[in-house]
Amino acid sequence: MAVESASKLFYLVADPVTAHWLTYLQMVEHIMRAVRSGKDVCVAFYGHPGVFSFPPHQALRIAKAEGYMAKMLPGISSEDCLMADLGLDPSTSGCQSFEGSDFLINHRRYDDTSLLVLWQIGEIGQSALPMRNCDRRPLRVLTSRLEERYSASHKVKIYEAAIHGEPIAIARLL
Repeated sequence: MAVESASKLFYLVADPVTAHWLTYLQMVEHIMRAVRSGKDVCVAFYGHPGVFSFPPHQALRIAKAEGYMAKMLPGISSEDCLMADLGLDPSTSGCQSFEGSDFLINHRRYDDTSLLVLWQIGEIGQSALPMRNCDRRPLRVLTSRLEERYSASHKVKIYEAAIHGEPIAIARLL
């Protein structure tokens, strides 16, 4: 692919998802360039490197396909932070987890008697803005979908794991 084999990539795109994808491809190429040069490479990502992160998975696939020894080590995930910060225990009722856009687009079935975690709801509709400034229209679509099975008074928390300081949690339907 031309993008992956280019030594320098310049881009102008209209949507943030494409920009992220192109940036991720550049990250993978930088990692693999260091590996191919014979360096002992370690790459650290925030949170768990295998959760909602394309570059580590792609770099591992390429490295292994090229015969390099590569492995992913665990980290603390957003889910770990969510459970700890909100005091949730999936052992009491179970837990389901879906990416927000996938949940809506593919009409995922879920059990309304167990915890339901929807990831990256601020990204529904390809919004790359932080949760507190995002376009609320996709959240209204999500709310309508959830109200098919839950009452409008059902407790909902929108959570953003803290990088520094306190986590963000809002307890209401939008």
